[in-house]
Amino acid sequence: MNALELEKQEYLNRLGQRWSTAKHGNKNTLIAEGCNYFGCKKDALYRWLKELGFDNGRKRRADNNKSNISKESVLFVANFMHISTRDSGKRLASTKRCIEVAVNNGKLEKTVSASHMLRLMKQYGVHPDQINQAEPYRPKKSLHPNHVWEFDVSLCVLYYMNGKTKLKHMPKDEFYKNKPENFEKIKHDRVLRYVITDHCSSAFYVQYFIAPGENSASLFEFLMAAFSKRAKADPFHGIPFNLVWDAGTANQSHMIKHLLKIA
Repeated sequence: MNALELEKQEYLNRLGQRWSTAKHGNKNTLIAEGCNYFGCKKDALYRWLKELGFDNGRKRRADNNKSNISKESVLFVANFMHISTRDSGKRLASTKRCIEVAVNNGKLEKTVSASHMLRLMKQYGVHPDQINQAEPYRPKKSLHPNHVWEFDVSLCVLYYMNGKTKLKHMPKDEFYKNKPENFEKIKHDRVLRYVITDHCSSAFYVQYFIAPGENSASLFEFLMAAFSKRAKADPFHGIPFNLVWDAGTANQSHMIKHLLKIA
């Protein structure tokens, strides 16, 4: 603690002792004196005194932090806000509008401020920030390299034109669910990315295939390449103890199951 901090604490201790024993009429005078000394606001001075253990002796009201708005009313407003929120996170109805709907439908006795309603939502654990908070999780632990591998296949936004000599992009305005005929035209020229990663070391192996979709032949070729030792600069190889992937048709085929059984 430097000299300035020590001087500040000594002054606060003296002020706190006088303040805690002073009569009601003199307390405000002492607070004004302290604010003038430090050049601060009352809230800051009260906070410093409280940190040193000094209290103004005033009892908290029995109804402190209590509201006459029922939990059911708060839940109604919170639910209306939730269902009016799009997947993108944009809220179609403001907090004020949701309160008005609750009042008009007899779910809330009187109109309250949006800030007060949001405080009540937080108190009951239904505030939008609390609802949208990510689920807590514990990272999985792998014991050593090749203990756990993770595998997945994804469709690239590129495909080969006829003749398979030039790549072309798949723009969103041409390739989406409402235009399936565009996918059909290039189904044999699509590019699939096969990737597998070691959970412990984060090393990975990737390979691209031209195919209309996932199939056991491509998967067999990919796994054999991943198992095999390649150049010295590439440490990824071996056979994992555990392989994590989805239950795709190719993954569950007899060919692949037999490969993993004898590997």
